Amino acid sequence: RRGPNYPTETEDGMLFQVTFAKYSDGTVILESAAVLPTWVYRYTQSGVMKYVILPMDGENPENWQMQMELTDAVLKECKESYERTMRIVGAGLENANAYYAQNQKEVEAAIGVK
Repeated sequence: RRGPNYPTETEDGMLFQVTFAKYSDGTVILESAAVLPTWVYRYTQSGVMKYVILPMDGENPENWQMQMELTDAVLKECKESYERTMRIVGAGLENANAYYAQNQKEVEAAIGVK
């Protein structure tokens, strides 16, 4: 299915979500960041290569198979992709969000938000 021109890592991706907060004095801060890992499911149908990007909500991995109508083998690959992605970005994302939370407290204290 993959071959030498398509290493496993080329199937992994993610969407970023950032949340900003704007205060009444006009101050804007980055409040939080999140990722939605994705997996590119490549398969051939009637001799044509198909590509489907599957979103992997980490809060409900037990539901992926039913929600996306995945076979056991495809579900296994999907979970492996999720784990690869989160190994790369998980700790950094947690650190970033801890920083954003601390920064938010400092900004709110500086501008008098209670």
